[in-house]
Amino acid sequence: WRDGTGSLGRMAEKPVIPVIRAEDSRLKALVSDWLNDNLKPSVNMIVIEGLPCSGKSTLQANLSIDDAYKFELDQYLPSPCSAETKWIDHILQSKAIRDIENSCAARSRTLIEGPAAGLLLQELSPKPDRQNILRIYIKEMSTSGGQITWFGHEFLKDFAAERRPFWKSIYDHHHVDKPWMQADLVVERIPEENE
Repeated sequence: WRDGTGSLGRMAEKPVIPVIRAEDSRLKALVSDWLNDNLKPSVNMIVIEGLPCSGKSTLQANLSIDDAYKFELDQYLPSPCSAETKWIDHILQSKAIRDIENSCAARSRTLIEGPAAGLLLQELSPKPDRQNILRIYIKEMSTSGGQITWFGHEFLKDFAAERRPFWKSIYDHHHVDKPWMQADLVVERIPEENE
């Protein structure tokens, strides 16, 4: 390709995103090992996101990261929760932003989990530098006929017609923003046979 100056340049290579694929019983150890090898001292925020019911909360609860304060964003949703309000608006109307900003200021690491947690990063003040964030995307895989697949793409197409703002905002984030493409690690969770 040409770089605008008329000289030939090299196309930037797209970084390969590491993937861990395993059954629930092995995920904690594998993700913990990966974090031990790849968690840089400059990282002060870890973000876990994925589609609803993909295993985000379980993964977060099973990770032990020294001095990390854990935020499960769904805990900030009001009860009852209106399907007529976007997910991010419910979170922004809560005290989540203040709690996360206080944690970032006071602790060495903050762990945030939610179905569209990446949207929240845009709302923090000061905005965190990307180099200080480690993003993990979790996919629930399905096993059928000896094949292991992620039904997420089909799931997102099926829910493209969703009109309730709460759910539409989550599905649109995944369908449009494709947060797994921005992740530092993709975790492909294979449910145990008894699930």
